Amino acid sequence: MQLKPRYPLAGQWNYTWWHGYSVPLSNYLRVNRNHHALRVPFIGSIVGSASQNEEIPLTAINTYNTAVSKYELRITLPEGATNVDVRVPFDVDSIRQIPQSYYFDSSGRTVVVVEHANVAPSAVDAHVLVTYDYSMLSLWQKPLVIAFVVFALFALTSLGSRMQLGLAAKPVLTAKKTQ
Repeated sequence: MQLKPRYPLAGQWNYTWWHGYSVPLSNYLRVNRNHHALRVPFIGSIVGSASQNEEIPLTAINTYNTAVSKYELRITLPEGATNVDVRVPFDVDSIRQIPQSYYFDSSGRTVVVVEHANVAPSAVDAHVLVTYDYSMLSLWQKPLVIAFVVFALFALTSLGSRMQLGLAAKPVLTAKKTQ
């Protein structure tokens, strides 16, 4: 009988790990009329439970001894965000803004991608500041698109039910005169 380990035991163990989470915006977002400022940690905390009531602080998992060979932070902004500015307190490899569309998006959302290779444990305390403008019209953009689509489907269904697509003429009903 020959036994093989499931993973290599001696070197060359490369593993890609993706971790995504949602956070309550009230802790990270500041709003001044149409101008928004979002301040997020470069390396965030890990949510400890499914209910997201408990967070595991980074010090508890000893991230000060952990280095990351390739780190990518993605921040998805709301649809209609304009004048996006990204500030990081240290030099990073690249900062990109890419458009991405989700369900019922008409113009797409801006996704800010911050990439950095060989992230040292000292970057744990750094924060990324993203400022953008977001108008009230953009807030109503998705509900208006959904309402327009529902209205268009209703109008097309109504027109389609009134059209005659067959070759035979429909019998015309006439009222009989009574004497």
